Amino acid sequence: MRPFPKQRKLAGTLAATLFIFGVSTAYAALTLNGTGIVSDGGIGMTVNSSSVWDLATGTLSLQTINNGPVVFGEGLMTVNGPLTVGGAFVPLRGVPINYLATSTPGKIIMTDNSGIAAYVSVGGEGSISSSGAFTLATTTVSPGTYTNPTITVDGKGRLSAASSGVSSAGIASLNGLADGSQLFATSVSGTDFAITSSSGVHVFQLPSAAATARGLLTGADWSEFKAKEPEISAGSTAQYWRGDKTFQTLDTGVVPENGNLYYTDSRARAAFSATSPISYNASTGSMGFNLATSTGNLAVANAGSGWTTLPAGTDGKVLTASSTAPNGVSWESVAGGPSSITSLNGSSSSTQTFATGTDANVQLTVSSAGGTHTLTPLWNGTLGIARGGTGTSTTFTQGSVLFSGPSGLYSQNNASLFWDNSASRLGIGTSTPAQALDVVGNGKISGTLTVGGTNVATVLSATSASIGGGLLAAGSCASAATTVTGAATTMAVITTPQTYPGDGIYWRGYVSSADTVTVKVCAVLLSTPTASPYIIRVIK
Repeated sequence: MRPFPKQRKLAGTLAATLFIFGVSTAYAALTLNGTGIVSDGGIGMTVNSSSVWDLATGTLSLQTINNGPVVFGEGLMTVNGPLTVGGAFVPLRGVPINYLATSTPGKIIMTDNSGIAAYVSVGGEGSISSSGAFTLATTTVSPGTYTNPTITVDGKGRLSAASSGVSSAGIASLNGLADGSQLFATSVSGTDFAITSSSGVHVFQLPSAAATARGLLTGADWSEFKAKEPEISAGSTAQYWRGDKTFQTLDTGVVPENGNLYYTDSRARAAFSATSPISYNASTGSMGFNLATSTGNLAVANAGSGWTTLPAGTDGKVLTASSTAPNGVSWESVAGGPSSITSLNGSSSSTQTFATGTDANVQLTVSSAGGTHTLTPLWNGTLGIARGGTGTSTTFTQGSVLFSGPSGLYSQNNASLFWDNSASRLGIGTSTPAQALDVVGNGKISGTLTVGGTNVATVLSATSASIGGGLLAAGSCASAATTVTGAATTMAVITTPQTYPGDGIYWRGYVSSADTVTVKVCAVLLSTPTASPYIIRVIK
């Protein structure tokens, strides 16, 4: 054993022989307080009251003094028997690791501010095993590989969340071209703007504007248009556009009348005049007739001699033209007097006749005798539907079930629909029904079919709105709800797309609630199903 540091000393010396404690002087030198005490295989020491020497057990206990333990340096002492030192070893200038007090697994050696080493527990969110393996705390992020990931980092720089995103494959085709390298070019050919794509080149055709071409305005055209007169702003109704390109007040001071006069009310009124029996006021422009001096009188023009008054006629007379009357008209009595017919069906002619129409199918004869006119209608040919006929000259077969055919004409089709009245049988698809209802061919029933008192399964049908057309992530679905009256959640549903949605796409339908069927279109992998309506069949 090397000398103890000077900071700690034993309370006294011990006198004994080393062999009693099994300490071999052949292995190491033993010194106390810097003085060698080994001599001829024995140790000369004395023990004070601070130490205990137990000869019965062969144990030497070196007690502490000054409230501190005995401190060893870099020890070179070999002991072949028990050696107990009260207290713990505390290194002052460095102690080998194997001299530190034992500790629980999972701790590490750290030094304090004085440089003294000690075991401490691992802090933070991790642990260390007795073999030295350091394990980080487990996070909520699942281990694995993420595609186009979205990640979240916490305040300690750790991944706190991660998820895969939707991959983007880029543009596969541009205006119908799938070339890996594509170019843009321009052209002035053609008669309208157009884009043509071929052999990896997209040509933008923009011709110059012309009478037969819609396109760009050329420099020459621009100069010509720019030289045109600018827009004329509106003036007032009392102005005119003068040759110096300005609006000026329109009056006789700037534009003389010469032979053409401007319109004024006074000039217009002065241009008219009237003679009796017409009166005229040139100041106001009012006109009037002065001949009607009593009720019923008429003003009649005399040929070339002005106007005259025709007194009102007496009851029962009519105004008729007369070559002998001074005024060319006179009141005349009608044969039969006032009780005679003065109008027939809106016509007041004194002589009236009846005539037939021009309808080729209608013959109308009129016979008159003793004041009675007899009209007799006759019909020729086919009577139209509008007149209550069948619209056809066909003679229908007994048992025919009539229906409205082309142009609304009555029609028959015994091979498809026939009624055997003698046997009270209806045939559909046959003209010889063998049962009360004989159907030859397929049938469809939207309601409930009952046979012998038992309901037979029927099918409800509908068509959904268009589903698909958008990108779906793997395992995700697009859906649409459709009203199917009579559908219940206990019924089975069969769905069929009108257009195949593509490989890797599957679909199914189910009654999600009463009268409602939901169709789902799902992607196995990231893909876009073709948009399509789905035919729905619900089995009752």
